Amino acid sequence: MIAAIPPLGYKFGKGSELALNPVAAEVVRYIFDMYLIVQNLSDVARLCNAHGFTGQLGKPFTSHSIGKILRNPVYCGYRVFNGHLKSVKTPVIITPDDFDEVQQLLCARNVLVGRKCQKTTIRINKIGE
Repeated sequence: MIAAIPPLGYKFGKGSELALNPVAAEVVRYIFDMYLIVQNLSDVARLCNAHGFTGQLGKPFTSHSIGKILRNPVYCGYRVFNGHLKSVKTPVIITPDDFDEVQQLLCARNVLVGRKCQKTTIRINKIGE
């Protein structure tokens, strides 16, 4: 039995492989699309909650949970193994270009408020395979 919870937008398929959860995948797309428009984690969380969307455990979204989703490279077919980005056979929900654009916006916003970019902020197209 698998004890872990898959990322929003996925469910466990055969073994521990991630399979697409179509309804939740649309929520993930909405989160990325809205962040590209409003560029504010709290506002995206409020919009998601206003639409009645919830996370994997049925809880309302927070700015923290939205940030974790936006920084997770699994949504564009990558995972981090031993600090290195690796392509994985996972259904893609977000294009690498959209993921990159969101990472750039998150990083710029962190710099604006005096924070360094988090290590999880990964620019896919700059790293390659």
